[in-house]
Amino acid sequence: QNRLLALNYIDEGSDDKLYDAHREWGKRFMKLYAQYTSWDNPKVADRPLVIGYVSPDFFTHSVSYFVEAPLTHHDYTNCKVVVYSGVVKADAKTLRFKDKVLKKGGVWRDIYGIDEKKVATLVREDKVDILVELTGHTANNKLGTMACCPAPIQVTWIGYPNTTGLPAIDYRITDSLADSPNTNQKHVEELVRLPESFLCYTPSPEAGPVCPTPAISNGFITFGSFNNLAKITPKVMQVWARILCAVPNSRLVVKCKPFCCDSIRQKFLSTLEELGLESLRVDLLPLIHLNHDHMQAYSL
Repeated sequence: QNRLLALNYIDEGSDDKLYDAHREWGKRFMKLYAQYTSWDNPKVADRPLVIGYVSPDFFTHSVSYFVEAPLTHHDYTNCKVVVYSGVVKADAKTLRFKDKVLKKGGVWRDIYGIDEKKVATLVREDKVDILVELTGHTANNKLGTMACCPAPIQVTWIGYPNTTGLPAIDYRITDSLADSPNTNQKHVEELVRLPESFLCYTPSPEAGPVCPTPAISNGFITFGSFNNLAKITPKVMQVWARILCAVPNSRLVVKCKPFCCDSIRQKFLSTLEELGLESLRVDLLPLIHLNHDHMQAYSL
């Protein structure tokens, strides 16, 4: 699975190669688990649907900023929400999520450390109609539970930018910007495009107010990327250099955890200079621990 995640960062000009790697993994992975083929969910048309969400990221994690609103504003009258939390170490955000779900009549199950097949059994006992996983091939996922097909409809959402490759997952929630209707990229899941955006962002209370556009006071455009360094491939750097060179007086701000290391910073700047972009036009930031300070960096 680490290989599949890393393949998303490699541009070799072939979507099929990426799809094939995921699909072949999915076929092999399914053989490790027995699949349920029937479910005891009540066949009553007007009953509330049982919607399950499974993730290890119900804490201060990137995914949590996009799942808070759905958990908070779910239609709890017509749906019963069951959360399967695989959080390794709960924090204040975990407790806030749990409190919101329970107060609205939902169910919260802590599943960290529980075998994935046993989690699948829990899902069946809860008679979940639609099970939504929020992780894909990122850390501590529960794709083993999904492979058991414990729910009649299974969905992937938010946490992964590609197909899971897992035949047990029926749908992938996205939108027309993230996955154009004209795309040639293949998925084992059927794509369900939400009308505007597949993401609903809830800012941290510590984020502070939104600052005015920096260009207004700076007098120049600042381009930025706060990201995983592994995603910034040579081709990405080539495109960035071309853009910056085409926009007079513009600057680039890049924030990555490894930039705390001087040698990595120098290597990054040297590469951009070889592409024609002066290092004086580039600001490199290391990891910023406090959310307020991280958000304020967008005003540079």
